Amino acid sequence: MQALDLADQNEGSRLEALYTVAPGLGLREGEAPGLHWRDISLEQHTLCVAQTVQRITGRLALEPPKTERSARLLPLPLFVERALMRHAERQALERRVAGDAWAVQTTIAIRLDAVAPPSASAPIRCRPPSLAT
Repeated sequence: MQALDLADQNEGSRLEALYTVAPGLGLREGEAPGLHWRDISLEQHTLCVAQTVQRITGRLALEPPKTERSARLLPLPLFVERALMRHAERQALERRVAGDAWAVQTTIAIRLDAVAPPSASAPIRCRPPSLAT
């Protein structure tokens, strides 16, 4: 219930996607901030957990999941997909406003100034290279 409250309270804000995706898919603490737009396939309605954000010697770092089982492909519920699309629209607007000052970032949530998501037909990479089979 608290997760739904957080998502509702942040509807329309820059944090809406984070507070919808994480509880909506049951992601672990470092998984949601580690998501990249390339990990999402709107065509297939899936999201791939391919990396996590971890604190290493006091700094945040993107790392592969600790186990093969943690790198996984999840179905995207419609409410999560819609929150992600609203987030992409906000980011596109922010990018237009920022112009040349736009800092390219491909993650969805660490810094909320990521590049727009790829087209729906872009290939999805579901396992980090170190866990690929």
